[in-house]
Amino acid sequence: MPPFSQLQAQPGKPETHHSRSLLERAVASGLIPWLLSIQYRMPEYLSSLVSDLFYGGMLLTDESLRSRSDRVATASPCRWANTAGGEVSHEKRGYSNPSEVAEVISQALRALEAGYRLVYVTTPYNMQKKALSVALGEHGDASLTAAMEEGRLQVLSVDSCQGSEADCVILSLVRSGAVNAFLEDRRRVCVALSRSKRECVIVGNANNFRKNGSEMWRKIVFHFTAIEDRG
Repeated sequence: MPPFSQLQAQPGKPETHHSRSLLERAVASGLIPWLLSIQYRMPEYLSSLVSDLFYGGMLLTDESLRSRSDRVATASPCRWANTAGGEVSHEKRGYSNPSEVAEVISQALRALEAGYRLVYVTTPYNMQKKALSVALGEHGDASLTAAMEEGRLQVLSVDSCQGSEADCVILSLVRSGAVNAFLEDRRRVCVALSRSKRECVIVGNANNFRKNGSEMWRKIVFHFTAIEDRG
């Protein structure tokens, strides 16, 4: 994941380039990129969203994922657990959301009961990551404690889980009153959505991301809630 920068461009310098990744720098220097167009991880319904948003519709799902029979019983590969309010600002240290912590615990318990072998709890904000780690560790439920000790339940920042995957990913978005540039970083959102092998659960304020987010977030909210509406 490339660094996040809010440095403003100076007069006569339209781009600071502080947030460019090594790959972006290489391409700008003349490297010809190749697209790996077939993915072997995500359920097709989730993959179709990632493909449309970030790969111009060119990312395809391997046939083996369409026909696999080892799926854990679950409602759908994309679920949105709606919350309202609760965000807390920690000055320059980011944000947390206690109301989402409780929902994440509920979703983690459900995921473990469903039989997922590896569950990631992820969030873009380090303060929320700390809150989630403490709450899950101190909850007292034997299944949560065992899963964390055995590494079957892990709490990670979105940036740190780049390149990894889990059967179920629970993503806590935190923000309820705005959607800032940090959450609009397309590369970060792509990583957040594409870690799951079976199910991706977003815990967040759908109304906030629908109203205050970009077209990207409006599409994500619609995609995650539309499949639930269809039952």
